[in-house]
Parts: sequence; C-alpha cells; structure tokens
Amino acid sequence: MPPEFFGLTMNTNTGEMPGFRTGAVRLWESETRWGTIESRRGRYDWSVLERSVDAAERRGLPVLLTLSGTPLWAAPDGRKGAYADSRASPPADLADWDRFVEKVATRYRGRVEAYELWDYPSHPLHYAGSVAVLAEMVERASRIIRRVDSGALVACPSFGELWEERGRELLRRFARTGAYENCHAAALKLPPRRADSPPEEIIDLARNVHDVLYEEGVGQIPVWNTGPDRNVAVTPPLDARRARDYAVRFYLAGLYSRYYGVERMYFYSWGSTGVPLVVQPVGGRPTQAGLRMGRLRQWLDGARIAACGQGGQLGLPEGAYTCRFERDGRPFVIRWTTKGRVDLPVAEGEHLLRRMDGRTVRLRAGDRIGFGEEPVLVEYREG
Repeated sequence: MPPEFFGLTMNTNTGEMPGFRTGAVRLWESETRWGTIESRRGRYDWSVLERSVDAAERRGLPVLLTLSGTPLWAAPDGRKGAYADSRASPPADLADWDRFVEKVATRYRGRVEAYELWDYPSHPLHYAGSVAVLAEMVERASRIIRRVDSGALVACPSFGELWEERGRELLRRFARTGAYENCHAAALKLPPRRADSPPEEIIDLARNVHDVLYEEGVGQIPVWNTGPDRNVAVTPPLDARRARDYAVRFYLAGLYSRYYGVERMYFYSWGSTGVPLVVQPVGGRPTQAGLRMGRLRQWLDGARIAACGQGGQLGLPEGAYTCRFERDGRPFVIRWTTKGRVDLPVAEGEHLLRRMDGRTVRLRAGDRIGFGEEPVLVEYREG
C-alpha cells in the first residue's frame, strides 16, 4: 500500500503534524487559501504555508496544496464566499490567477507534491463562476505548474454533492470540457450520505461516480477522495465507540473502492474540534480514533492489497467485509462489519489474531474468531 493513500486534511495554521502514523497531508482550511496568502495584489504572506510545508517535510509527508478562494481584490464585484477573506467568484482577470499559481509553484518546487485546483466548486459559496471558466483556470494552472515544476502532480477540482443528480450532472459537464486531460487525478468528495452514516457507503458512491467518469471517457483517471460534503458542519459528534471504528473503516472503505479508481483518501480533518469525529485537537493528544488510524497504517505498512469482498460473495452475512493482503509472501486479512457481530471458525492456516487495541491472540484449531464494527486482522502461517 503506498503510504500516501492514508491522507489527512490539516485544519491548523500552527505547523503541528499528527501524533500518529499517517501517509500524506492536504492543506485546506489551514489559512493557506489564495485570499489569505495574497490579501493584496502582489503582496504575499508565506508564513503559514511555509510553516506547514516545513513541518510536513520533516515528517516525510507529501503535501497536497489546495489552490482556491479568490482574494477580495481580484473579484471586487464577485459573490461573497464561505470565507471572509475570499470571494466565491473566479478572478475578474485570469492573469491574476496565473501569477499566483506561478509564484506558489516556483517557491515550492520539489517541496509540494501535488496541487488541487479548487475546492468544492459544486456549491455557490465556494465557486460562483461557469464550468467553462473553471475548466480554463484548470488548463492555465496545469500548464504553469508543469512548466515550473515538472515533477508536481495536478488534481482537478474536488466536486461534491455527488449523491445528488445535480452534483453528478455538474461533474459530467466539467468532464465534457476536456479539463481532465490537464490533471493527473480527479479530486472528489466521496463521503457517506451523511457524516454519521456507515463509511462503507463510500463504496457505493465511488462506484456511481466511476460510472459517470467512464461514460464521459475519463474512467481511467485516479480518484483522490478529499473529504465530506457541507453537512459535516451540522452533524453532531459521534460517540467515542462509533468514532474509533468509523475512523479506521473510512480508510478500509477506500481500499475496497480501489476497484473504482480510488487511490487516495484524505480524512477530514486533523486539528479541528468542530467536526463529528475528532482525531487530535491542535496542541492535544490523539484520540482513540486517531490512534487506531495510526495502527491501521502500521498494519498495512509494506503490504499489497489482493482483493476485497463482502457478504454472500464470500459466504459471509450481509454487511460483513473482508480485504486480503500480502506482505513478504505472507497473506493476512482484515475483517469487519457495518453492524453487529460475526463469529467464524478458525480456518486452515490462520494462526494469529490482532485487535485494534494492540492485543494479539494465538489461534488454535476449534477456536472461533469474532469481529464486528471494530476491524480485526488475521495472519496466516507462512507457506
């Protein structure tokens, strides 16, 4: 498993990094918007972005930087946006966008791994321009980034509201512009239907969106899941047990969704306490949810995914999932459910059970393996 699959969106301007193992960071809502960095034309405040990139480099974490949020001066008559320092409208003169992109890409050549070209254009508080203008902004930015930093990756805008037909139709319209030809990946919002719904719903949405992209001729583009829809802001906190299970299953649902082109998962978010699932507050310790994210990352370090399945296709009850992996020639599986508990007899070759709290159990013939919403790992004997 490539480590960058296990990403986090950073909700801090402090430069702090996660206190548990992760694989990549996304800078958004971290005071790194265009409108924050260039609050006056030609005057740049790099302090927060520099602090964040430096910290990520020290940890060896690839950075996905979201370029979004038109400065007030660049669209003086534009629509107000979700953030006080930004407009939702695109810049009145796209040359301002060009200059900003070139400044960022030049300064962070070889330091920022990837650029996401706009966040959440599916909502008028985040983008209030036309699809044609958005596609042009993508084409111009991609051309500049490739010229300035040929090693950097470019992710097309992260469309959301994809559970709704209107959201998928907007994605279709964007795909028809040919803009995906300018991107290495499609950044998309692939959440469950609600922020407190089972994370396995991500699999259904990934399948539906893959069908849309395939129908529009771009079905082979890698997908990066950049987080939730706007309803995350009004969802009450998950209780501690649900939170710790949800956090791990978010990534497992993403692994299952690799069938549908999903290659990265950026959990939203690190540092914030105003989200339904807190993994670590700024200045605080990781929660159990965050620690278990790190344990999953440890479980899968150096592993290769072989296959995933669920329910009847594997002779399991509906809602029971299994993903099979291999590391250094030795197979292992991770099993979990969306609800309830399953007990299975120990199968031939199964010899060690690992639990999310760090406990291990030696397995013997006649034992039974119980698992539920908290995933477990089962190792097989070599050979």
